[in-house]
Amino acid sequence: MHIGVDIGGTHFSIGLLDNKYNVIRKKYVKIEENDTPNFNLTRLISGIKEFMEVTTVKDIGVGLPCPCDGKYGKYSINKPAWKNMDVIEKIKTETNLPVYYDNDAKCATIASLENSYFKDIDCGIYITIGTGIGTCIIENRKVTSTEGLGHKVIVTDGRQCSCGQKGCFETYASLKALRDTLKENGYNPQDLKAIFESEDEKIINIIDKWLDYLASGIVTIAAEKNIYDIIIGGGAAEIYLYYQAKLKEKIEKGMKENNEKVKIWVTPLLNDAGFVGAAMLGKEKIENE
Repeated sequence: MHIGVDIGGTHFSIGLLDNKYNVIRKKYVKIEENDTPNFNLTRLISGIKEFMEVTTVKDIGVGLPCPCDGKYGKYSINKPAWKNMDVIEKIKTETNLPVYYDNDAKCATIASLENSYFKDIDCGIYITIGTGIGTCIIENRKVTSTEGLGHKVIVTDGRQCSCGQKGCFETYASLKALRDTLKENGYNPQDLKAIFESEDEKIINIIDKWLDYLASGIVTIAAEKNIYDIIIGGGAAEIYLYYQAKLKEKIEKGMKENNEKVKIWVTPLLNDAGFVGAAMLGKEKIENE
């Protein structure tokens, strides 16, 4: 058995997977922003140990929300309070198991490419949309880079981003950006499915503007990279059916040329792709050695 962990912006996703990487059990642990990183990390490790108590676990894989180099042990989590915490070493010490790690978007991409649904994709861009936006470039069915395209500026002198820039893609097109806008307008954004089903004209306009930004970012990235197969993952994959037609229409309009080439895919693993791919990191390491 293997355990996969996806460290997200609002919660930890933990999965127990068999040797064929089928999900046997999963749980979500909320990250309490008012509590210390050590307290939240203790809760994550407790969740991992719950799975270790019911079966023999071979290894643990962790998807981290930051650029990282799993080979040389370099990473810095994109949470100010977590910046100097050695999360991986803490998990190793507490579990006495091998722990592999890599960028969270890369983990999600690895898992998705294992699915036969994507057998025809040789080159593409995986975009995971949640609290932020993570991206991976796929070439010859391999992840060749984990470019921070969520921090591509799409609005000049726009909203302040945590990276220090203004107008980044993720400050306008992430689910956090959508939820923040809904809150600012007096709506409760917790149940996004209910939000997308709403007939409230103001909500419809907010969603339409969010889709404008999402389409704009996708068009910019696709044209710049000359790659037209786009895979959507993260929390946005869970609600894709609600906005699929409108997003496709906006992308085709924005592309002008080559719009017939653009194809939008959604990972069948939805928001589980991150921890599934993390669980596969041990296998990836062995295959690449």
